[in-house]
Amino acid sequence: MTDLPISLEPDERVLWSGAPRQGVVLGASDLFGLVASVVFFGFAAVLNATFWSRGAPWPMRLLALPFLLGGAYTAFGEIWVDAWVRRNTRYFITTHRVVVRRKLLRDRTRALELDGLRDGTLDLRRDGSGSITFASSADPAELVERRRWPGTTRPLSFDQIPDAKQVCGIIDAATRASASGRSHAGRRVPG
Repeated sequence: MTDLPISLEPDERVLWSGAPRQGVVLGASDLFGLVASVVFFGFAAVLNATFWSRGAPWPMRLLALPFLLGGAYTAFGEIWVDAWVRRNTRYFITTHRVVVRRKLLRDRTRALELDGLRDGTLDLRRDGSGSITFASSADPAELVERRRWPGTTRPLSFDQIPDAKQVCGIIDAATRASASGRSHAGRRVPG
């Protein structure tokens, strides 16, 4: 899955390509969520066991099942789904845009033109890895942190990449070169 998922313009070239950190990744901030999820799953398991073993009415039994399934997913499944998503994600920087390709159930590509990049954030870890979140001039609310709820879109980002500061430098240089090219293209040549 290393091939670029977009057609390049004649004067466009790939400056960098990479992928997020692979495997199951748990950070310090995940500890509370994981403990809370396991506690919730335990509560849902006891509730279901009680309802089923004591012959509770069928509506009560069926009502408790979604809590058991949701608790199981948040306690154990979410970290595996995250690893699967990262395994099937690739990032690209070209001379004109930043591109994120996720090849999951369907191939999905998102791109932002370098001309449209406004601000962004760099989350840097001690080991030099980190995440870069992009905001376009079209949507200033893109930097607002959102939870991954079904149907919501997150801001475009390069998550958990090695050498994040170096990649940020490549983006900055490409953005400056893109802006410089635009300003030169608009000038009249004396003559």
